[in-house]
Amino acid sequence: MLDKLFRVCNNVRKLDSDKLLKKVFDRPEVQQKVIALQRSQMYDYGVDSEGRSLGNYSDASVKVFGKRPGFIQVYDTGEFQGGIKVKSDTQTVIIQADTIKQAWDGAIDLLDRWPNLLGLNEKSLSQIREFIRPIFIEEIRAGIFA
Repeated sequence: MLDKLFRVCNNVRKLDSDKLLKKVFDRPEVQQKVIALQRSQMYDYGVDSEGRSLGNYSDASVKVFGKRPGFIQVYDTGEFQGGIKVKSDTQTVIIQADTIKQAWDGAIDLLDRWPNLLGLNEKSLSQIREFIRPIFIEEIRAGIFA
């Protein structure tokens, strides 16, 4: 009985929150949720990681290119939104995408216009925290009772 208690105490001491978070964010369902939240910020709400508006489509964009009136969704062909990826290490979680787009007048970098385009805003961060809480608890329990 005492051996089990010592083992649990030792396992608690060995817990590493950075490694646990990496393990959680390496899970496919967590990465898919982060990507869905990133896409939603841009497409459904037209905001960046700071919660700032991406602006509105111009009249020319609406009339000439068929954009819907309202906020910019950063969506033309779906290639950019489809290329969003999540990478994690023990210190950070990084949302990546190919932000270089070819335009009729040359290549442009979406980050030149919207430097905070990629990343979760406070609303999305709150949602991902709620999503990962049970997964994180599951990983902690697994580490303690290993």
